[in-house]
Amino acid sequence: MEINWLDKAIFLNKTSDKVGFTWKNVEQIYDKIHSEIQEVKEALLQQERHHRVAEEIGDLMFSVIALACFLKVDPEQAFTGGITKYEKRFRFVLKIFEEKGISLGNDLSTKFLLEVWEEAKARAIKSGAAGED
Repeated sequence: MEINWLDKAIFLNKTSDKVGFTWKNVEQIYDKIHSEIQEVKEALLQQERHHRVAEEIGDLMFSVIALACFLKVDPEQAFTGGITKYEKRFRFVLKIFEEKGISLGNDLSTKFLLEVWEEAKARAIKSGAAGED
């Protein structure tokens, strides 16, 4: 039986901690996450091959899982919660589009889309359908 990627990442983080290969404080992890984001940007700017970009995104994801483990947050629950929150908010986005007569696939400005997202977020919070952040 093969272990899934998330369980493997959690296991590796816990195993690293047990042998002393661990983060001393949360600031170190923040720095690592920022460094990994920079590496993704650099790979994109240098038009690296797709596998290099994917590799850097994998490093970023592993660093975020390390942050969750360090903070004693279950990464799977956190990720599932984030997906659920996004899904609920996105339903409000679709409802707003319908109310405004906007069809999907239109070339809409980022500014407009962010405004719709904020409205959807506010509606979700008001309805109790999604968290406040």
